[in-house]
This record gives sequence, structure tokens and C-alpha cells, in this order.
Amino acid sequence: MREWIRLASRLYPRRWRARYGDEFDALLDASGGGVRDFADVLGGALKMQLLNGNSWKLAAGTALAGAILGAGLALAVPQRYISSAVVKVGASDLAAQQLQEVLSRSSLAEMIQRPSLQLYSRERYREPLEDIVEQMRTRDIRVQRSGDTLTISFEYPDAEKAQAVTRALTARLLASDEAYRGLRERRWQAVWPGTVMPPAARVQVLEPPNLAGQPVTKSRVRVFLMGLVGGLVAGLVAAMGRQRPKAARRMAVFAAAGCAAGVAVAHLLPVTYISSAMIRISRPVLPDTPTGSASAAPLAESLLPMEREILSRSNLAALIQRGSLNLYPQLRARKPLQEVIGKMRNEDLRITPVGDSAFRISFAYPDDVKAQLVVRAIITQFVELNVMNMRARVKDLKEDDPLVRLQEYRAGVNLEVLDPASLPQIPAAPNRAVVTALGMLFGMMLGAASLALSARSQRSASPESC
Repeated sequence: MREWIRLASRLYPRRWRARYGDEFDALLDASGGGVRDFADVLGGALKMQLLNGNSWKLAAGTALAGAILGAGLALAVPQRYISSAVVKVGASDLAAQQLQEVLSRSSLAEMIQRPSLQLYSRERYREPLEDIVEQMRTRDIRVQRSGDTLTISFEYPDAEKAQAVTRALTARLLASDEAYRGLRERRWQAVWPGTVMPPAARVQVLEPPNLAGQPVTKSRVRVFLMGLVGGLVAGLVAAMGRQRPKAARRMAVFAAAGCAAGVAVAHLLPVTYISSAMIRISRPVLPDTPTGSASAAPLAESLLPMEREILSRSNLAALIQRGSLNLYPQLRARKPLQEVIGKMRNEDLRITPVGDSAFRISFAYPDDVKAQLVVRAIITQFVELNVMNMRARVKDLKEDDPLVRLQEYRAGVNLEVLDPASLPQIPAAPNRAVVTALGMLFGMMLGAASLALSARSQRSASPESC
């Protein structure tokens, strides 16, 4: 840290360094040289440059200070390591189904809280577990497919834990494949007794998880560049303030007023919670005939008829007016029910495909518990419609028909819940930081407009303009 303090002292004016440099070095050698000393030296240098230097020198000094601060913060950012494994898989739709199980919310939550891993310990004090699971799934875990191989990677600040998580993901994928094989063999003998079950490709580990030796540094470079750019912008703003102090004060007043207005608006806006769940159409365990092939029905064919029925106006009206939910009471008092249904269907309720056989259901509402209850109700309706469709398919068939046995042993296409409806703990909207920043930006724009009008009125009132 002493070297960083000595580097920060170079930001002082040359005359100051020529007069007090030796004394400063002696004092630095005698002091502890902590983070507080670094902040004091850096702040004193910036203050002196602001009061005594010229504008370009001030901008360059603050840019250098920002770069130094960014470098210090970059060194404080924990290094991140990536561990990877390569596995060989069989059918693409089966591999996708097994990956969905491995990356499900319950699977990753168990892995995060596993005593031997204890992942994201700091984040778990500040954020809900469901948010951390989503970050792990979308940011830190990467799965790349190339032909019949999958590369599974995990990025984490601890190299050994990164390897352990990649090993756990790979082991869970192998266990899912073994469980599927056992289930397939048992149901084959029950549905097709006396026939030979065709072999299927196994999941195999081609390259075990590696222990990363070198960290990835992209985060540190980004932090350093942010410090450099931030220091340069601060220097240009300070230089403008020195050249036109009255204008700078007016801009500061307008910016502060806009910031205060943004804070007020951000706290007056109604909050919105989003509950979500994931359902999938599972791949058939067995084919319709012993010589056929088991492949999942296309998502559109299996889902769209049920989705149209669930999103119908009559069904949504019944859901809105259900006694245990009583959705949109204030909106229903002002607008017709048809408009309320349109808002729910077009704005708040989302059914989004995820991959080839899964889809996510989400609902946004000001009440977190009701948001979860609505998603649960939608899931229940999907499951009930799927059961009705399966029964209708075999209604007129004989008991010894293979399709009847397939349904009895649940060996055909099924609807499964991967992630149950979540109970949101943090509002998804409004983003109060963004609203506050927009308020400050709007205030600065008003301040700039005010300065432009004042300059124009002064020019029109001057004797030269007459």
C-alpha cells in the first residue's frame, strides 16, 4: 500500500513536491501506510489540483487519480477461475432433458448450500437464494454443445470450489442418465414383455474437471477502465466548474433537485413482484411400438392448445375473480373486466419457451404472495389439461392396447414441473436507482436549458444588440 500512496503523492503540484517531497517520504516510511492514508493523500492531491492547477492539468490529474483508484479496486476484486469438463452424450433431446434436471432450481440450491461447498456465502446474506440460483445458472455455469459432446464450465473465485462444482454437475448428469436407464429398462419389461430393449448411448466423461491454474482477468480490466473514464469525466466537470463557477452552482442545484424528485417518485411508484416457474414436456421413456423411437413431441404441438385454453378470456376472468385471489380490485373498479383481462394477458402473465421442451411461466403483481398463487394456479391448470388429454387419447382403446400400458406406466410424453412457483422477496420494479439517476439527469438538462435561456436574455439585453 505504501507504493500506492507514493504514487498518489505524484498528483500533487510540482512546487509542492519540490518543497515537501522529502518530508512526505520520511513521514510515509514512519507511518503504517493504510487504506485511510491512501485516501487522505489522494483527496489532498485532488483538492490542491482543483484549487491551483489549470483546467487541462486538472482533467489529466483526475483521470490519473481515477486510473489509480480503478487499479486499486481492480486488485481488490477477487480473482475468478474456470473449471471445465467434457462429456459425451446420446440423443440431443434426452441430453437437454437431463441438463434441465441438473440445472433446475432445486438442484442448484442444494449444491449452493452443500456443507462441503458453501457457495456464495457473502451474497446469501444480501440476496434471496432464488436470485443467487438464477445468477449461478445464467452467469457462472456455461454449457456448450458440439456434436455429441458437452463442455460444462463453472466460474468462481475459488479454483478448488470451481473444480468441485464442475465435478458435482458432471456427477449429477451421470446419475440422471443412470436413473433414466433404470426407469427405461423397468418400464420396457412391463409394457413390452418378452422383447429385447435396444441399446442406447451412455453419458461418458471424456475430460474430467480440471483445476484452473490461471485466473480470468476480464473483470479487473473493466474496473480499471471504469476508474479511468470516471476520473476523466470528473476532471472535465471540475474544470468547467472552475471556469464558470456560477453556472456550475446552478447545474448542481438543478441536479440535486432532480435527484430529490427522482427519489420521491421512486418511492411513490407501486412495487411489482414477479413469481416464476418452469415446466417441461418430458421425452417419452418408451416408443409407441417396440421397433419405434422415443422422441419428444414438438413443444408447439403439445403446449399451444393448452396455452390457448388457459389464456382464454373466460379462464382468466374466472382466475381474476376467484375469491382466494381477487386480482386487480382497484383496476376493476375503474375499468371493464375485458380491459383488466387484456392487461393480465398482454402485460403481466408470460409463458415463454426455454429450449425445445421446457417453458417458463411468470406473473407480475404488486402482491408477492398472490403472484406466487397465480403461477401455481396456472401450473395446476396445465397439469390437469395434460391429464385430460392423455385420458382422452386412450378412452376408446382396449385395456391390453400398448398405448394404455404406456399411460399406465407413465412411459409416454408427460408434463413435469422442474421449478415450482417461486415466492419473490425483492421487488422487480421499480428500479429506484435508475429512477433516481434519470431524475438527476433530467435536472441537469433543465439546468442546461436555464443557462442557455439566461445567456440568450443577457445577449438580447446588452447594448451591442440594440
